[in-house]
Amino acid sequence: MCIFLKIHYFDDAQLEEIVGSVKNNEPFLDSVLLHMGTMYTNFRKYEEAMAMYERSLEILEGLFGKSDPFLVPSLLGMAKVYTSIGRASKSVEIYCRTVDILEKSRGAESLDVVVP
Repeated sequence: MCIFLKIHYFDDAQLEEIVGSVKNNEPFLDSVLLHMGTMYTNFRKYEEAMAMYERSLEILEGLFGKSDPFLVPSLLGMAKVYTSIGRASKSVEIYCRTVDILEKSRGAESLDVVVP
């Protein structure tokens, strides 16, 4: 059996329109937003990346609270963007929040805290 898939390429505006029309309670939207944030970061589209990370974080905080380890990938993405645009103090603030979350959930001696 052969299966042929048609691959469709979306431009930025189409992606944002699709994601923008989806409500925050849709399953896996936080993951899609996280991946889009990574994509935009890699393309040095930092404003778009930050918007994706912030929305992903908002969804996850609504589901799990403000100190759950599920927030870590979104926070690390945001910190990377802040570092890339020269806002080191904001980046450090987010890294500190990330370390705090990991210490509380996994213990201060966890390898996850040393290498998030």
